[in-house]
Amino acid sequence: ALTWFLPLKESAQHLFKAYELGMKVGDAISSMAALSFYLRFSFHDGTVKLCNLRTYYDQYLPLIAKYNKWAAKAAMAERVLIDLLIGESSNPFSIFDGMIPDENYLLVDERPKRERIITNGVYTCRVLWHFANEEYAEAEKWSNLRQALPNTSILY
Repeated sequence: ALTWFLPLKESAQHLFKAYELGMKVGDAISSMAALSFYLRFSFHDGTVKLCNLRTYYDQYLPLIAKYNKWAAKAAMAERVLIDLLIGESSNPFSIFDGMIPDENYLLVDERPKRERIITNGVYTCRVLWHFANEEYAEAEKWSNLRQALPNTSILY
């Protein structure tokens, strides 16, 4: 089993360095994947204020989507949750030019594939949202669905 041994904050810093290095050497696809996970880890480590994190997502997601659509999709669940948590309404899915109007389409888009990283992210954010709103039965439902996914012994 894979064991996570670095704190998320430290991992996020390594991911941002990987993004910068990837851009320096011209590897935009891997660089955007690192940037996507940097944003996700920054969300979950709790050290960046949500309003600042929302600004970072809005700044970087169009760039990520330009070079790596999968990485942009992978980061979208947290972006949606940030809006919910700060009580704002926006349309972060506009970067997909109408092809993916909301997070439910992320789930449909990923179903035929074996990897469940995007589904795992959506389910995890739904657990967090319902738990934060004291909707424990709904949080448990999404938690059980997440745990039933293959290869989800770690958060991401």
